[in-house]
Amino acid sequence: MKKVSLLFSLFILLTAFTCENEPLEGDFLEETDLSCEEALLNTVDAALAFVDATETNYTELCTVYKEALQAQIEACGDPDGSLQSGVDALGNCNPGTGDDCENATTAVNLAQVNFENANPDFYTDLCNTYKLALQNQIDECGDDGSIQAIIDGLEDCTMVNLPLYEIGDIGPAGGFVFYVNNDGGGMEIAPISTQFQSQWGCYSTDLSGTQSAFGTGISNTNLILQYHNDIDFYNNPEQCQAVDPVSGVFVQSVGDVAAKNCDDFVFNGFDDWYLPSIDELHLVYTNLHAQGLGDFSDAFLFLASSTQDPENHWRFLIVNFDDNGAIWGDPKSDLVNHRAVRSF
Repeated sequence: MKKVSLLFSLFILLTAFTCENEPLEGDFLEETDLSCEEALLNTVDAALAFVDATETNYTELCTVYKEALQAQIEACGDPDGSLQSGVDALGNCNPGTGDDCENATTAVNLAQVNFENANPDFYTDLCNTYKLALQNQIDECGDDGSIQAIIDGLEDCTMVNLPLYEIGDIGPAGGFVFYVNNDGGGMEIAPISTQFQSQWGCYSTDLSGTQSAFGTGISNTNLILQYHNDIDFYNNPEQCQAVDPVSGVFVQSVGDVAAKNCDDFVFNGFDDWYLPSIDELHLVYTNLHAQGLGDFSDAFLFLASSTQDPENHWRFLIVNFDDNGAIWGDPKSDLVNHRAVRSF
């Protein structure tokens, strides 16, 4: 029989650590709590029995374990897909399926996903489980040194507390922190010394798909970059000219793309910057400028990656930092200040 005991011993640990507390989260009916808890206990019992499976009873115990996992998914949910990964890894419960290296690699993938999403309570346990899976992968598959390097990098699996930032702090890349979440992450905006001033992009762009919501700046940036690449804008900006329907003035794009300025931007070694959405930019105003934080005294109009609306595609949205954070639409031909933001 193939060596599968380590793979599924690891999966038992992963299931216990990542799913043990899920039934207690949120507001559930008591009957639902009991059903989910019972399903979890059944999974643990089935998993423990399966670890000791012999070639004679492997298929039977494997099938019971798969059914228990499926029942737990139905009762408790499976938000990160780890339980379904376990079901899939069991395959058809044939003890001859797969090989030792394949099983070891599957174990590493499961362990890595759960370790990278570990909360502080389970960090050390999941780290040690990940190290065990990596060592088994070396034993079964060999190593060119890259796997051992990962093990060495995990050291003694002691969780290193990441610095906690507050609004207005200097962030990890040297920008001003304007948003923080409960996990120690957040967003920062680059300082005034890095500020750009350019056109938004192709003036006559009929670009649909940009969004305004918080969290959409990076997707907006990528969409804008793709559009301008597709029309070969940088080699032929003259194609973007038109008469502004509001002012009646003939306008011409000069080859600048604000989103590209931010995407190409590198500061203090960080290159993952982008042009913020209008809601992200407005949060910069609310959390920094309106509180006397940051360094926005020399400029008051800032452009966002969000376009105004489908009917006014020749305009983009700006935040007026000198007018209580008012949001305006502005022609894409105007030269407007902008700064890059990044998530951390």
